[in-house]
Amino acid sequence: MRPRLTLTLWIAETVLFRLAEEAVRHVPNETGGVLLGHRTGDEVVVVAAIGAGPGAVRWRSGFKPDTDFQEAEIERTFRSSDGAVTYLGDWHSHPTAPAVPSKRDRRTLRRIASDPDAQCPMPTMLILEQDEFELWSAAGWIGYLGRLGRWGRMTVSLMRIRTFASLR
Repeated sequence: MRPRLTLTLWIAETVLFRLAEEAVRHVPNETGGVLLGHRTGDEVVVVAAIGAGPGAVRWRSGFKPDTDFQEAEIERTFRSSDGAVTYLGDWHSHPTAPAVPSKRDRRTLRRIASDPDAQCPMPTMLILEQDEFELWSAAGWIGYLGRLGRWGRMTVSLMRIRTFASLR
């Protein structure tokens, strides 16, 4: 049986703006981090994001995050929200490529969906791309594993992106 797909990614305007600022700061290299928020029916709601971290290494076609930093920040945010804000997936920039998941991105989605510690069987991935006018746009993707679980096929589907004004 095919799972019901999440179709809309809601993201706070302030979060999306901050992600674009971080992407600009690291051009021509990629950067990224994690998305935090909650799922509601067919929607993913992003209320916060964490960057790559102070120990991250970035290059033109990828980056290696500071996972200790990210895990500590995820835990801090989860606790301070009394469990309302959780890990949803990852975000990253493609300064010289379209906002379409690469093979590496698809492997990342598979790894997240297969990892019981992540507790995220349908991870979200937000990719920021830069056009020829140096303007940034974003595309949201969701991944899920088929009937065979981690041994089966990973399906990746495009999501609609909507923004909302946050209260902060």
